[in-house]
Amino acid sequence: TLVNLGGDEFVARLPWGPEFEKDKFHAPDFTSLEVLTFASSGVPLGICIPNYDDIRENVGFKNVFLGNVGGAMNPNDKPAHVTDVDFEVYKKHFVAALSLNVGIHELLGHGSGKLLTENSDGTFNFDKSLVNPFTGKAVESWYKPGESWGSKFGSLANAYEECRAEAVSLYLGVESDILEIFGKSSKEEQFGTVHVL
Repeated sequence: TLVNLGGDEFVARLPWGPEFEKDKFHAPDFTSLEVLTFASSGVPLGICIPNYDDIRENVGFKNVFLGNVGGAMNPNDKPAHVTDVDFEVYKKHFVAALSLNVGIHELLGHGSGKLLTENSDGTFNFDKSLVNPFTGKAVESWYKPGESWGSKFGSLANAYEECRAEAVSLYLGVESDILEIFGKSSKEEQFGTVHVL
């Protein structure tokens, strides 16, 4: 599986140093369910439970793939942003790209990244000389005791976390060995899947 074959190795490919990653990659529990009904305006393909990083980092988490949701999407419905030429590739590789995206998003996207935190005893879960890659200076802010992702970002916390997990999926989704785990071994299959991704 994706996490058993190389969760740590794949996360290490992300464009930030290991000091910005959890000390140990916690492989999530993964389950696929078939949905009978979903009472909302949108149906997700996957769910990370809980979607609170402070709990995931200390306790662990579970990913649920809603297996029949993707099958309910019609790849023959042409999205407005897809050209006629690209639509042929889209139809052929839609399901593969969807599975790849959801798999990486849920299993590696939500499982990666470290919240830089000051502990209640005044120690830190990171080296205080850690350099911010954007400023070239030492990291100047972190979560204080009692603060969490949700307390700092409020109503934007979940949306921000979903964007972060999606960025991880898009970044790692072009890696040929990850594509092979998802059953795409030929150059044509990999190109088509990445193109639709």
